[in-house]
Amino acid sequence: MKILYQNTYFQWLTSKAGIKHLLMFLFLSLIMNVFMFGSLTPIMKEAGVIDTTWFYSVDTAYQILEKQGEDGRHRYLLIESTLDIIYPLFYTSLYLIWISLTWGRVLSDKRKFLKLVYFLPLTAFCCDYLENAGIIAMILNYPARLEVVAFATSITSAAKWIVFVILNIIQLFGTGLKLMRKPG
Repeated sequence: MKILYQNTYFQWLTSKAGIKHLLMFLFLSLIMNVFMFGSLTPIMKEAGVIDTTWFYSVDTAYQILEKQGEDGRHRYLLIESTLDIIYPLFYTSLYLIWISLTWGRVLSDKRKFLKLVYFLPLTAFCCDYLENAGIIAMILNYPARLEVVAFATSITSAAKWIVFVILNIIQLFGTGLKLMRKPG
C-alpha cells in the first residue's frame, strides 16, 4: 500500500488537482457513461447486462448472456474490452480528487482515516477490473459455463457496488459538511 501512496499520479490527484480537474474528470466520466450506456441500451432493454446487476447467481449471469444473443454478446464484449477498461480510470481519478477536495485538509491530522477513504475508490477500481475480466472470460467461452469465474465475478460485482454505496455516503456527508462550514 505504501507504494501506491508514493505513486506520482496518486500524489498529484490527492494534493495538486483542484476543482477544474474534478470538473474535467466528471465531464469525462459522464461522456463515457453516455457512450457505454448508449451502446448497451438495446441489450439492456432486451436482456440486461451483468455489470449493473447486484448479487446475481451463476444461473442469472448465464441467463443474461443467453438472452443477449450472439450480436448482443459481441457488442457487450466490445464495450467490456474497450470503454469499460478506460472508464474506471476516469471515475477513480474523479473520486480521488473529490476526496482530496472534501476531506484532504480537514483530515490531514487523521492520516489513517484519510488513507482508508482514499482506498475505497481504488478498491472499486480493482473490483471493476476483476468483474470486467470475468465477464470477458464468460463471453469468450460462451456457451461453456465457467462456474467458478461466474461466481467470482458475482462477488466482485457485489463488492464494487457496496464500496460505491459506502464511498458515496461518505462523500455526500463530507461535501455537505464542507458546504455548511463558514469560510474563514
